[in-house]
Amino acid sequence: MEKCFFSNRIYKKDLYQKDVSAIQDALLIFNKAKHSAYKFFLAEYNYNLKYDISIHLQIKNRYGLNDYFANSAVQAAKAVLSSQKELNGQYQKNLNHQIKTRQKKIKDISKKINKKEKVLTSLVNGNFKIYPGAREFKKGRIYGIRYKKHTRIFFNAYDFEYQYLRPEIKKLKHRIKMIKVSIERKTLKLEKLKSRLTGATFGTKKLFKAQYTKEEYINDHSKWLDDFRKARYSSMQISGRKDAKFGNFVFKYDWQNKLLEIGLPKGKVVIESLSFPYGQEHVNNALINRSSFKKPVAWEIVDKGDYYIFKTVVHIPSNKNINYSKADGLIGVDINYDHLAIVEIDRFGNILEKKTLKFNLAGKATGQSVKIIEDAAVQLIDIANNKKKPIVLEDLNTTDSKSKLAYGSKKANRKITQFAYKKIIDSIQSRAHKVGIAIFLVNPAYTSQMGKFKYMKPKGLSVHLAAAYVIARRRMGFSEKVPPVLSGLLPEKIAVRHHWAHWSYITRMLKDVKPQALYQELGNMENVSSLKNLRNRLELTGEGDLIPFSA
Repeated sequence: MEKCFFSNRIYKKDLYQKDVSAIQDALLIFNKAKHSAYKFFLAEYNYNLKYDISIHLQIKNRYGLNDYFANSAVQAAKAVLSSQKELNGQYQKNLNHQIKTRQKKIKDISKKINKKEKVLTSLVNGNFKIYPGAREFKKGRIYGIRYKKHTRIFFNAYDFEYQYLRPEIKKLKHRIKMIKVSIERKTLKLEKLKSRLTGATFGTKKLFKAQYTKEEYINDHSKWLDDFRKARYSSMQISGRKDAKFGNFVFKYDWQNKLLEIGLPKGKVVIESLSFPYGQEHVNNALINRSSFKKPVAWEIVDKGDYYIFKTVVHIPSNKNINYSKADGLIGVDINYDHLAIVEIDRFGNILEKKTLKFNLAGKATGQSVKIIEDAAVQLIDIANNKKKPIVLEDLNTTDSKSKLAYGSKKANRKITQFAYKKIIDSIQSRAHKVGIAIFLVNPAYTSQMGKFKYMKPKGLSVHLAAAYVIARRRMGFSEKVPPVLSGLLPEKIAVRHHWAHWSYITRMLKDVKPQALYQELGNMENVSSLKNLRNRLELTGEGDLIPFSA
């Protein structure tokens, strides 16, 4: 696998002025070449242009670069374009999700309006009726609305109608209009994304817009221009070549004497005392063993103002001593926004031990979150290493999660926003590779539902520990069929299908069931004839016709 390592700081004051000038000139020319190549590729993509001379030759001739610099600039531009294409597809996907979410919200609000209009009609006709699950109520001559933390009271029908019911209907209708405006805007944005690829802003859009929004830049445009140019021309990446002695024809690193020789357009520069505090051994091994596995070595210079950082990407051989054995069982892990639920099972699928590792990412900066996640990953890997068992995780893709948040619960939205799933997975996999622990990924379909309906109460587990138990059992090859108490409630057309279709139907019908409700109801199923009947019994829906209210 390939891994990037950062060097120690090389301060400009410790270098010869001619060397600093040569590096700055190389950064400027390289980035100008990259930006020009990107413009060529973008025009080629958006307008289907064809060039008589290749982009590589155009860049090489325009900026007087050799093949290595020109090729790296072109490759860097291609990488930016490829990233833009992928992002464009993701933006379109997110917009489609947001439009569908808003359309669904319009339907939900329309249902609320219909119900409240029926209540209004019944009130005007003098025969007040409410629907099941309604917040409105009547006690004698008093009308009221129950909210989560308080109740609003009206002492006559007139006040209830004109201070609450009609304004509420008007507010809901206005909300639908605003959502429709939002849909129109997002539809236009979607059409624009489909028509062409928007170009990247080198130096970041945030800094570009800052010239009009930050007071320090508004009053001093030259200061903004200096900062923007520094951001645009602050790095240079040179791709490696496997046929080069040092893996790269531009950068040649003498690991024994800690010397880096760089062949720049304005001459050679030698950097002394260059080391890699967190990976020197890996860099040395990659250069020593080049004759064995000839891999390219990429380098990057990053200008940090007073000093330079040099990055290198080298090949690290895979750990040959990774434990893949499932003979003694596995460790299942359910990853959540604030904890890891861990369950150890034996080879027969029985629980041996369970544990929860809690952490808190709320209000934490990116650096703090990374450290907290890494600490949790270390604890998990230590557990697996002591047990000598591989780890099983869900193969989740949370990329689309945030685009579906628009009208969900604020508390749920906050949790999903804090859910750094990719960071947690990366930390666990990185640590596991070092100590030789295998990481298995399984299909996440219905793991939480299977755990909640099948194992939570019998095994005395939380819903997340039950999900971790299912995750581990799935990798061991055990199938999770619907328990008899629920399978008997399935419609005939569903019951004859595969058991995953059973779980799909149960998930749709009982998706709002809370764990505490299950603890009470699954052991007391008398007079329950269907899943819909169970759902109504748990008062999870507010659907139905108006029913007369009896004071």
